Amino acid sequence: MWIQITAQALSTLPSSVPLRPSALLPPLTRSALRVITTRNAVSRRRSLARAHTSQLNFCLTKMKMPARILIAEDFDDNRELLRLMLESAGYSVRETRDGHELIEAARAEPPDVLLIDLSMPNLDGWGALRELRADALTCSVPCIAVTAFAAELDRERALAAGFDAYVTKPFRSADLVEAVEQILRAARNDQHTRAHDGTHTQDGSHARDSGNLPVPNDGAQG
Repeated sequence: MWIQITAQALSTLPSSVPLRPSALLPPLTRSALRVITTRNAVSRRRSLARAHTSQLNFCLTKMKMPARILIAEDFDDNRELLRLMLESAGYSVRETRDGHELIEAARAEPPDVLLIDLSMPNLDGWGALRELRADALTCSVPCIAVTAFAAELDRERALAAGFDAYVTKPFRSADLVEAVEQILRAARNDQHTRAHDGTHTQDGSHARDSGNLPVPNDGAQG
């Protein structure tokens, strides 16, 4: 669009009014510029809204991802039963057969919760816990002791050693899932608290006691 500014048009402007570029434009041209400016602003707002929506969808997807559970159990039947119980509750499950496999798998991909049988060959649950707590990659992963020993002294020993919870065999699926959920809730609360006040525990662990679960007459044994 060609715009012609004449001397007569300039002479009609009051001398007391500061001369702005837009004042030199005809009314129709000024209206067109306002429309273009408004459209640009709307386009920018839409771009920002799309970016915000994309970020929100990504966060929601992350929130919906299933918790990752890593199992250490030497008996095949018990390991399969644990996996089926946890997968039916919506968790993502990996399996290992002894303490060495557990440590290797946990270091390669730290899980959200570890289920560790205390009596395993090669490296038992006690030794595996010590190595996990000494490693910066795994020291803060919540650990649940799984054992056939149901005495109160055994439970106290496990919690004192650094396990976050203690479940006894045999157990029902509902009891196992409840123990895992309690640990996950506690871990999320601890994360929120540390993010809020900037504090950390000395070794990064989250010692919690979910209580000794009931011992029904069905479920895993060994």
